[in-house]
Amino acid sequence: MAKIETQILINAAPEKAWLLFMDFKEWPRWNPFLTAIEGVPKTGERLKVTGRLPDGMTMKFRPTVVKADENRDFTWVGSLPIPGLFEGMHSFVFEPEGGKTLFKHSESFRGILPPFMPGMLKKSKAGFEMMNEAFKKLVEETVEQGK
Repeated sequence: MAKIETQILINAAPEKAWLLFMDFKEWPRWNPFLTAIEGVPKTGERLKVTGRLPDGMTMKFRPTVVKADENRDFTWVGSLPIPGLFEGMHSFVFEPEGGKTLFKHSESFRGILPPFMPGMLKKSKAGFEMMNEAFKKLVEETVEQGK
């Protein structure tokens, strides 16, 4: 199994970070990696997600929400139509840390294809890190402005 794990400390409470994160209509404004998301963030619901790797390659996928634990964890799973080829479990975890948020952004991959995709996984990790930095900036600037 392949896995991407990233994290960043955000100077705001998880409740504030969560509120901004779940405002899907604003993702195109701040998110350089997952540039659009549509749907209801509720377990069992399907989303429409558009992603852009740092090299400019665009991906569209329709994951299913598997966890939407308010202020704590938002996770979806996506796969290719043919079972066993590729499945990705993408998680966003908001851990409280002394009035701040430790934002953990990860994805676990299963199937036949992930071992043959090291270049894409490396680009994806760079995209995760770009998204994390942009999210930190959004949250901290919003808190600083008193919104």
